[in-house]
Amino acid sequence: MFNYYNSERVPRERLYELVWEQPMQKLAAEVGISDVALAKTCRKSGIPLPPRGYWARLQAGKAVARIPLPVRELGEATHVAVSGNIAGVLTRRFGEGACEYQDGPYEDIDAMAARYRKRLGKMVVPRDFSKAHPEIRKLLDKDELHRQKKLTERWYYHEPVFDTPFERRRLRIINALFIAASRTGGKSWVNDQSAREFGITIGDQQISLKLDKPQSAGARRGSTKAGTTDQLRLAISYHEPPGGIVMAWVDEADTTIEKRFGDIFIEIAIAAEQLHRGWIRRQIQWALERKAAAEEKERQRLAEIERQRQERIAAFAKARLDSLHADAAALQQAANIRAYVARVKDDLAASAPAGRLETWSAWALAEADRLDPIVSGRAFETLERLEQEEEGGEGSEKAQKTEEGIGR
Repeated sequence: MFNYYNSERVPRERLYELVWEQPMQKLAAEVGISDVALAKTCRKSGIPLPPRGYWARLQAGKAVARIPLPVRELGEATHVAVSGNIAGVLTRRFGEGACEYQDGPYEDIDAMAARYRKRLGKMVVPRDFSKAHPEIRKLLDKDELHRQKKLTERWYYHEPVFDTPFERRRLRIINALFIAASRTGGKSWVNDQSAREFGITIGDQQISLKLDKPQSAGARRGSTKAGTTDQLRLAISYHEPPGGIVMAWVDEADTTIEKRFGDIFIEIAIAAEQLHRGWIRRQIQWALERKAAAEEKERQRLAEIERQRQERIAAFAKARLDSLHADAAALQQAANIRAYVARVKDDLAASAPAGRLETWSAWALAEADRLDPIVSGRAFETLERLEQEEEGGEGSEKAQKTEEGIGR
């Protein structure tokens, strides 16, 4: 089963180039998914595949021709979701940034709208439901069920929804929207029996719509209170749409939604395209913000590493200096003891008990030797230890820099 969350969105033009560069089975093995799944993804996105025998004819040196990539229509996605190692394949073929979103260049939206209008042909709101869309037929059948049960069941409380002229008119316009969307392969849906909220797809863009009386001027935002006239307002439901997009249409004094239906549907399709382009811009902005956050995190990490390195250098220097001062002080103490022993022996040689002066002298001089960093060998040991610590610190920093290089 295709997992959307473990997929990569790639430009449709890049995927088209890949599937025409080598046989599907070879490319699928490189990507890491089955050739059936990859082919299905391409067909769903309107990307043509090489016909049977194409690669054999190419290998034999016969003339072959690529099927051109169809132009992108209003609302169609600029990127295709593909699972597997597609990002790595694209990077190897097209370089870094092959999977990144790009804000254009886009085809002129008026040219796209003109082509879309031609595909749709004449668009009108039918006067009745003789050619009702399947979703609308379900609503009508449900209404008829309520109507029949009210005649046969005494305590049946459900009322038909679309019995009034106003509701019939609403449903006819919704029906026309569904029929128009289906002409270009779009899907349609309703959220409940009253069809207060419904939607269509334009290309790959889902458009949620509302068709009801305009909200009254005195109603607060979010209120369900509506106007008292039979005026209708058709609106696209979208949270914080980009500026400059037509998102709503209302009956006017000199014309109705029905009379402007063809133009309104094209404007809905244009809105779908503009919303898709706005979505692309948001993806780019989010990517830039994520990149900036990652770079700041890396900067902080390296700054912390440098701070710790400087602390180690300072601690090493302090330890070295402290050792020097301690050894110098110990050497002076040893010299003082030796001088003191010599003075005592000179002054007390005649009066001191036999043997006691020599015993004390040997003990005192041994203490002087223990303190003396040169005689005891501690000075050499200190030099050797400091040299090892310095070499160890340099080795640790080199290893750390190597790990940082590998991490990046």
